[in-house]
Order: sequence, then C-alpha cells, then structure tokens
Amino acid sequence: NQELEALLAILNVSDEPLETVASDFHRTFTRNDYFKLGCAICMMLLDQLLTQSQRIVAFSILCELYRNEVSNPFLSFFPRGARE
Repeated sequence: NQELEALLAILNVSDEPLETVASDFHRTFTRNDYFKLGCAICMMLLDQLLTQSQRIVAFSILCELYRNEVSNPFLSFFPRGARE
C-alpha cells in the first residue's frame, strides 16, 4: 500500500524538526485520510511496532492531525499509548 509506505517513510525521519515532519505529512496526505492514518498510527503504537524515535514522531503527528479543530479524536489514546 502506497499510503502505508509513505507514512512509514515519514515516521522514519529522525533528523528533522517535528515541525518539518508535520509539514511533510500535510503535503503527502489529504485531510480526508487523517482519521484513517491516525488509526493506523495508534495500532502501530499499541502493537509496539515502532522504535522510540518513530514513537515520538507518531505522537507528534497525532497531535498535529486535528491541531486547528475543536477536538482531536486521538486525545483519549495518549495516556494509554504512552504507557505501551
């Protein structure tokens, strides 16, 4: 799947500021894909499929997805995901 490959490429960026990674994410994906990608990120975090640096990028992206919205559907995931 091209979307998953693109997401993994973004999660693998560890030498750029998180703002740059977020910009890359927004350029790569459309707003219509955000929820689906957020769910994929949550599953990867819960299944412990990501390295420590990928986890940091993943949590950053989850925050960024709905930054300008009233609510973020992934906020309730943060306490659980951080413990995993």
